[in-house]
Amino acid sequence: MREGRQAVCDSIEESLAKLKTGYIDLLLIHWPVKDCVKQTWQVMEEYVRRGLVMSIGVSNFNRHHLDDLLSYAEIRPVINQIEVHPLMTQEENIAYNRELGIQVEAWGPFGQGDIDVVGHPLLQSLARKYQKSASQIVLRWIVQRDLITIPRAKPSHFAENMKIMTFSLSDEDMQAISGLNQNLRSNVLNDPETFPW
Repeated sequence: MREGRQAVCDSIEESLAKLKTGYIDLLLIHWPVKDCVKQTWQVMEEYVRRGLVMSIGVSNFNRHHLDDLLSYAEIRPVINQIEVHPLMTQEENIAYNRELGIQVEAWGPFGQGDIDVVGHPLLQSLARKYQKSASQIVLRWIVQRDLITIPRAKPSHFAENMKIMTFSLSDEDMQAISGLNQNLRSNVLNDPETFPW
């Protein structure tokens, strides 16, 4: 079994080979796995300096994870990919990332598992009001918060998702959606503080 630094190097080299390209646009650390982040980040920085990776970032990092990373990082993460949906708004985490100049990318915008975000009565009501789907309402709420989003979608949803740029939600409706927050993760295993590594 590969360990530590060599495992990271091998993984990046394998990705480069599979992609059949001379560089990777963006490489992320997927979880803040204790005792693994520093070495992984330093290897990723080396690949940036060598021109084999253009940008590096993180996923699922909370404030203290970012503080720890920034205590030794020579290259600041360009992005932090975190779970964001109307029942998990992540206001404080987003604000801290912005303060640090790190772009936030929202994963799981519709919730997952037992969480049915788009079926919420408020979102259904707003869908009727704006003559859009509840999914479009959620995606528009995310985009109006100046976040990037990555919804899982079937090809038939692509055109619908692109139409979120044809309307805007009122400030009142934005606040109403944000007011749904319950700090509810789509899966208890998705909590970076207790992720079972």
